[in-house]
Amino acid sequence: HAALMLVLNLVAIAALYLALQSSFLAIIQIIVYAGAIMVLFLFVIMLLGVARDDLLFETRRWHRVVAALGGLLIAGLLVFGVAGELLGDASRCGGQADAETVAASTTTPCEGLDDALAGNDQGSVGIIAERLFTRWTFAFEISALLLVVATIGALVLGRRNDPVVATDRLVGTPEDDVPAGEDGLLPGSAHGPEVG
Repeated sequence: HAALMLVLNLVAIAALYLALQSSFLAIIQIIVYAGAIMVLFLFVIMLLGVARDDLLFETRRWHRVVAALGGLLIAGLLVFGVAGELLGDASRCGGQADAETVAASTTTPCEGLDDALAGNDQGSVGIIAERLFTRWTFAFEISALLLVVATIGALVLGRRNDPVVATDRLVGTPEDDVPAGEDGLLPGSAHGPEVG
C-alpha cells in the first residue's frame, strides 16, 4: 500500500509540473519516477520477502501518540503555508492594477514564468538540459549512486539469515568424529564420501 501511495504522490507532483507549464518535467516525472524507480522499489520489497506475520507487531501506546502529534504538526504547517498565501497581501504578479503599482514603486517587478521563458529560444527542455549537464552534473551522478547504495543497503539489512542444514559430512574430517563403516564408507550411504 505504501508503494501505491508513493506512485500517487509522484503523479501529483507531475500534475504540479503541468500547472507550472513544464510538460517535459511532468512526463519525465511519470516515466522515470512513477515508472522505473517504483519498479526498483517493488523489486527491493519482493527481494526482502517480508511476510504478513512480520508486519503484525504490537506497538507501544506512546508511539501512536507521537505519530498522531507529528501528523497534526505537519498538517498544521501545510494549512498555515497555504492559508497564509491565500489570506495575505495580493501578489505583485496579480492583475493590471498590481502591475501599475509595482511599476510606480522602487521594488523590483515580479517576473512570471512567461517572462522568464521569453528570452530563451530553447524552452524549458533546453534550460533543464543545460543546467543538468553543466552546473548540476555532479549532484545528478551522486543521486544515482545514492539510489544504488540505498538498494544494496535495504537488501543487506532486510536479508534473513536462514540456517543451512548440512546433509553430508565433509571429506577430511577427523577420524574420531567419523563412525566406522564397511569399505571405508559412512554407515547408511551406499555411495557416500569415503573415509580416510
